[in-house]
This record gives sequence, C-alpha cells and structure tokens, in this order.
Amino acid sequence: RIASGSLYTSQNVTSSHQTTPGPAPTNNLDRAHTRRIVEACHALGFAAAGVCSAAPSSHAADFRAWLDQSRHADMDWLSTTAEVRLNIDRFLPNTRSLILVADQHAPANTPRPTPPTTQPAKHHAHYQPQNQPQHEAPPTAFANPSRARIARYAHGGDYHKAMSTRLHRLADGLRAQHPTEQFRVFVDALPVMEREHAARAGLGWIGKHTLLIHPELGSYTTLGGIATTLALAEGNGASHRAHTTVADHCGSCTRCIDACPTQAITPYSVNASRCVSYLTIENEGRIDPQFHEGIGSWLLGCDVCQEVCPHNHREPVRAPASSQRVNGRYLTRRTSNDGSPSPHAQETTKTAIAQTTQAEPHASSPTPGTCEPDLTSFDLLELLGWTEHDRSTRLTSSAVKRLTLDAIKRNALIVAGNHLLNTTDASLEARVRALAQSSSNQSQPANPVIGPVVRQTAQDVLDRLSRERPSCSPQQTSSSPSPSMDAAASA
Repeated sequence: RIASGSLYTSQNVTSSHQTTPGPAPTNNLDRAHTRRIVEACHALGFAAAGVCSAAPSSHAADFRAWLDQSRHADMDWLSTTAEVRLNIDRFLPNTRSLILVADQHAPANTPRPTPPTTQPAKHHAHYQPQNQPQHEAPPTAFANPSRARIARYAHGGDYHKAMSTRLHRLADGLRAQHPTEQFRVFVDALPVMEREHAARAGLGWIGKHTLLIHPELGSYTTLGGIATTLALAEGNGASHRAHTTVADHCGSCTRCIDACPTQAITPYSVNASRCVSYLTIENEGRIDPQFHEGIGSWLLGCDVCQEVCPHNHREPVRAPASSQRVNGRYLTRRTSNDGSPSPHAQETTKTAIAQTTQAEPHASSPTPGTCEPDLTSFDLLELLGWTEHDRSTRLTSSAVKRLTLDAIKRNALIVAGNHLLNTTDASLEARVRALAQSSSNQSQPANPVIGPVVRQTAQDVLDRLSRERPSCSPQQTSSSPSPSMDAAASA
C-alpha cells in the first residue's frame, strides 16, 4: 500500500473541492455496459467498483510540493515516476477510461484494540472512548504484548496477487469484446494515483489520513484497476447519473491526526519519514530511536489512523452487510487478539469463502480449513531467533514476505524494547543482548549472519532501557554479556 505513493499525498476531495471529471465518452456505449462491467467486478469478488473518465491528476501541485519538501523520505521512485503518476496517458497512451475496484480485507465493524498495559500511555490516550457515538463498540484489547502486530491488510494472502489475477481475467474478457482497444491492469505497485481515480469513480472520498473511505465499507480496502483506451460511461452501478462522486464526510473530525503515534499526519497529507508504515516497511536502515516508542507493537505497517476512524465502526444493523464483502483470501485461521483460535472468526471465514466461491466459480479460492495461516501477530522471542529459512517458509503467501530478515528483526527489537520497558522478561532481554553482541561473521544455521542494522537497533534498545526503565539498576540494563546470553544466542 505504500509503494503507490498516494498514501502520502495531499488529496483533499471535499464537497467544495471536487475533482474535475475527465472528458466525456464519445462512443455509443450506453450506461448498461458500465453496469455490466461493475457487476462483473462484483462477481469476481471485489467489494466495490466504478468507472471514471481519464484525466490528469488535479493534485499535481500538492504532490510536487510534497516531493520538494522530501516528505516521501527515501522512496526515490515516487519522484522518478512523478510525471507518470500525474498523467495517466503516460501509463497507457490514449487512455480514455479507468475501471477501479476495491477489495475489502477487514469489515467496517472491526473492533479497535486498546493499548497493552506495557505501552506508554501518553501515546495511546486517543484510544479512550471519549465523545464516541453510542453505537460504537468498546475497544478490544490486544491481549498479548509479547507478540508483534501486523497491519490488517497483510493478515492473509498477498493482495497484489489476489487482485491482479482477477483484474487480468476481467481485462482479458474486455479485450476479447473490444480487440482494437488497449487494457492495462494496475495494483498499487504501479505508478497510478489510484485513490484519486477511485474517488472520481464514486468509490468513496479521501480522508484526512489520505486513505480512501467508502461510505459503507470504511477504509479497510485495497485498490486496483484497469486503464483502457475504450471510452466508457462513468458510474459505479449505484445510480443512473452520469458522474457519481462521494462528498467528504470527515467534517471537523481529527481523530486520525490526533491518534497518529509519530505525529505523521496533517490534514490530507502524511509525512512518510515519520509514518510507522514507512519506517517498518520501506525504510531499510536504522530507525531513529525517537520513533521507537511510537512504533509500539507494530512489526509491519500500522492501523492506528484507521482503528480510530468512526467510519470503520458501523452501527450493528449495518455491520453484517459490510462483513459479508470481506474477501476470503484475506481471512486467516486465527483472528483473536492473543493468537488463539476464534470460533466466531472461523464461522466468518466459512461465510465469506462460500460467498466468494459462489460469486467466482472459476477462481482459485480458499476453502474452510485451508485459508491463510495466522499472520495477525508473531511471538517476539521466536522472531528474534528466526533464520532465513524460517522467514521464507513462514511468509509464503503474505505481503509480509517483502520484509527482509534484518528488517523483521530490527522491527521486532523495537517492539521488544517497548515491551521490556515495564515488563520483566529475562529470555527476551537476553535475546536482545545477544543480538547487540553478535558477530558479523556468524554463519552457523543456529546463529545466522546478523547485519549491522540489527546490532545497532539492539544496542539502541538497550540504551533506551538503561535510561527509561523504572526501578532497574545500570548493571541490569548495560550491554555487557549476561550469564544467559550464550544460551539465548544459540537458541
């Protein structure tokens, strides 16, 4: 979700600042054809779909200013592909229409976790249910702080593959009907401003956290689409109007801005260099210790700005319809907060899989009992002992697999440091010390090569513990070897 760059771009689509529709279609295709395309998208398992005319981005000045201010951090591909992103014609020459789809990976009534008791309270005050509408469910605790969390979009199968396979099937069908036209599929790894186009296609509005918010599905969606030279009538199948846009319903709410643990969000813009998703995924080097506290328990990504969003917490009467649109590919065998099997989640999985299979009879869909393994969270001690073989075998089908072993251990060390600030865990602390003292020439399977970023991060964690952990002597938190270190290093 980060590679697209649109996560960080100012995209204020409000009722008073609507995007400018592209040129009207000039062929004789009627709106029934667009409705059939939208229906085909739903039949393929997509939760929402719409069509808009091609047009250059109306946020080019904002995007270039964002780049000029280096708010994209070291994601240089965003600047090198800027002109392609801003002009869809450079992605596919003579593009006339865009078909946009959304896959839902978590329901809009997903409970919000409260902070573990080991987390610094000052960064989590926003979780307190103050001034919330009465229909909002109380937060649900992330019960096991010794586990590192994964952002919801990566809990199940890799959405890039799950979406692109079906989009290519749709494109092939359209290509057979219109052999003289061009069709090019995109998911967010390609240089397309998919969120702006999705808003123009009536799939929602861009929220203050820069994510697309669907009026019924919320923001737990991933986006993709097809650029085509075929002229299509605009619409999302929900009305007979020529152009359907969704007004900005963020209003005066600033929950996502106030909740961001690293203060990365300003209205309709994100500073990537401070964003936990960027820090834990795209950043390959050392993470500045000033952000360790804000990373909290996140191993990969961050959902905080979505967890506090009122549009992701629907009234009970509306929740079932939203839940039924979650694609079975993104469901795991376990979804409870402490990693234990959840009977309710198993039943939800069966329902969603049955619906996906019914809607998409020719697709390769998971079946009950064979859905994705649990990737909601990982045990910290286990992560810090992983080898490359562990990484490659445990992360076979998830978006998490893009993280290198060093990045996994770097992030796990930061989460471990947050956990150890207020918790005694001798085994975990011994593992941190072992990594700080590890040699760069280790090559035995039980002692994989430890990169400099991992060693530096381990030392950063120990330094922080020595400064901030209460009721602890310097001898307990120094980086000198402990009696258990050799055992932990070979564990």
